[in-house]
Amino acid sequence: MNTTTRFEKMEWLYESCGEKHVINNVLPELINWIGHDDFNKFYERHCSLWDIKSPEELNELINS
Repeated sequence: MNTTTRFEKMEWLYESCGEKHVINNVLPELINWIGHDDFNKFYERHCSLWDIKSPEELNELINS
């Protein structure tokens, strides 16, 4: 049984294939593999953690 974690696997891809490969190939592939609902949960959580505003939120801030 393979006991390598997903974090170790991602680190291996990053180290062995490089940043460009991860950005241009791994991320789009991951997005295609996960469902719409799971991606939206991830997106909302990520934006919340990093205080990233949506286009709608930015528009609202600009027009306020």
